[in-house]
Amino acid sequence: MVKTKLETELRSGISRFVLRGTAVIDDKTFPREDTVSDSGWKYRRSSFAVKVGDNNYQYVELMGGRSSENPVIYTLNNDNEPIQVKWDLRTNKTVLENIPDRAFIRIAIDKQDGSDKATLKKFLSPVDAIEYLAEHLEDGTPVEIRGDVEYQQYNGRTQQRLNVTQIYLKDPKNDDLATMSQMYLVDSNALPRQWKKTMGEDGEIKVNLFVPQYVGKYNGKKIKKTVAMPQQIVIKTNEDDENHEKFMSKVEEWFTVKKGVVRKIDIVTKLFFGYESSTGNIEVTPEIQDLIDAGIMTLEQVQNEATITENRIEENVFDHPMIHSEDGKILPLFSDTYSPEALVMLEDETDEFDNEEDDQTVDTSVDSEEDDVFSDDDLFA
Repeated sequence: MVKTKLETELRSGISRFVLRGTAVIDDKTFPREDTVSDSGWKYRRSSFAVKVGDNNYQYVELMGGRSSENPVIYTLNNDNEPIQVKWDLRTNKTVLENIPDRAFIRIAIDKQDGSDKATLKKFLSPVDAIEYLAEHLEDGTPVEIRGDVEYQQYNGRTQQRLNVTQIYLKDPKNDDLATMSQMYLVDSNALPRQWKKTMGEDGEIKVNLFVPQYVGKYNGKKIKKTVAMPQQIVIKTNEDDENHEKFMSKVEEWFTVKKGVVRKIDIVTKLFFGYESSTGNIEVTPEIQDLIDAGIMTLEQVQNEATITENRIEENVFDHPMIHSEDGKILPLFSDTYSPEALVMLEDETDEFDNEEDDQTVDTSVDSEEDDVFSDDDLFA
């Protein structure tokens, strides 16, 4: 058998999210005026929460703009080639016919003339999408939001951003959810030592993985490369479950990788950002006992009262590996694709650069320095 040569250059993979919940909006959510950076880049950024269930708040973001000197939008045409659309032509129907649907931000939240369906609006620039949302998205609106996940690194910590590409009214028949589909990179250090013991004692483990992310510039230096950013996922189990042993066997199969190899695997995780909750954990203090004695509450009511602790939790919880098919055949769940040298990581050099919060840039699909539109330090503050 001919041994497959391992790749040494990372490539991006699937990285997207789906949220169903309730929009949390206030009068400052959607800016009405552009912000101008030091280099003259005019942009708008909006971030708001989607409440998923009782205690899960996922924050999504829209951001975009144009140069003061050369106001264009960088996008793709129907042949998947990079093009520039002049700012004044961003709503021109003839121009837009040559741009694929995936390049637009799609919003359908406004029902008109008694219609059962919301009217679909498409925006080439996030600036126009923010303008529209300011007029039409209200606090408490049930929404389904989809988009791409972007990763950035700050002080050695990987930050996860949910960039909006679609917003729709949530179907009342669908439950709330917060999921992410992501390609992860797995090396020989993924599973912690004595992970089976930890799983048995705590019911969960944290697996150390990487995500591929294109970076244009970081800490003042040009990168223009897809790098590996550390990212943990949490795997939870229940020892009482009859499938526990089989589940543990699968975890070992997926995340045990020999040295000298980096595996790629697409995984669906559940996103959680909120505060730890517990039930029946209330101490019956004299004050609480007075409520019971007065007949205001029963002991059972007190014990069943849900409480929110001060412990903030932000985690991606393993749900299942993604299933892919080709020509009707199921493809392998994972692939040992890369050499360890492909795991190029960003290095912080705080002594050489100003202590900006974040000047990392994302893939703009262009090569020239002038076109590296998100190169300003203050854009990612």
